[in-house]
Amino acid sequence: YMDSLDTQHLLQFVARGNTAFVSAKVLPHYLTSYALDTLCGKLWWEDFSYFRDTAIQMNFLHPDLSREADFNCKFLQPQNKVESYTWNYISDSYFCEEDFSFAALGYFKDSSINFVRLPYGEGNFYLHTTPLALTNIQLLEKEGLEYANRVFSHLTAGPIYWDSYSLVPERVAQRLNNPSTPPNRQLSEESPLQYVLSQPPLAWAWYLSVSLALLYLLFRAKRRQRVIAVLEKNENTSLAFVKNIGHLYFLQNNHRLLALQKMQLFFADVRERYQLNTTNLDDAFVQKLHTRSGIAITDIEKLLLLHQNIKSSDFTSENVLIEVHQLIACFREKKD
Repeated sequence: YMDSLDTQHLLQFVARGNTAFVSAKVLPHYLTSYALDTLCGKLWWEDFSYFRDTAIQMNFLHPDLSREADFNCKFLQPQNKVESYTWNYISDSYFCEEDFSFAALGYFKDSSINFVRLPYGEGNFYLHTTPLALTNIQLLEKEGLEYANRVFSHLTAGPIYWDSYSLVPERVAQRLNNPSTPPNRQLSEESPLQYVLSQPPLAWAWYLSVSLALLYLLFRAKRRQRVIAVLEKNENTSLAFVKNIGHLYFLQNNHRLLALQKMQLFFADVRERYQLNTTNLDDAFVQKLHTRSGIAITDIEKLLLLHQNIKSSDFTSENVLIEVHQLIACFREKKD
């Protein structure tokens, strides 16, 4: 993905005395155009030379780095299946006695140069044509790790900037470097959004969509109030309760319990309606109830006497229950 501006910055960086290490099977077009315009009096051809094989033996030319036994490298497919692979190297024609020329550092198959140094300004480019030798699967072996250490020993001390953004697949790099199709040398810089923004109607539609989306997110981000449930109006179910209890006692033929239940409801009504305390049912209570309700004292005393007899007895006849009901009905009629 390196364009001409990226390449100019890289060349200036190296020319100031820094080092650039490139391990790739295909060199970027702009880099070769600016840094490797001509070598040894001939025009640089962007593709490396190559041959196919299942494995190679690599080594170094410097006596401090070379090893008596070559370093082995092989191409493994899944399930460790060994297959034929394209091994790239730099042709001998690019090595000469001129100042601006490759200096061979490493090789494989005895004579194929795969590692070189190229001086540029006050710094150096290191070009390595066998990136497969620096991959994880090779570093799992002690021999592969030793080879990688000797390759990177050429780097000077200091910070190292790792560029993974510029990486492209090998086929993409070959297509970008294809001299027969110059437009393919760089990736398309026009995106669908650029086309949309270049057309006024589409641009307005785009801006409107983005604005609506932002408004939606703004209001959606606010705390949403929980839905308030509709509460039904409280209903007085006392009458229904009395009917249910009465029906239950009537089916059981239990007149006593029904009479006591009716008296409890009567006393509750007295407390609520007439504001009287029903704890002591004495003469003072009878007089106050008579005054506030207008019911005859004899009827009140008769009702209280029936209540006392029902509590103290184990049986209550149907006639007594009817009489209690009629006396209580007097208070309800007075109320209505």
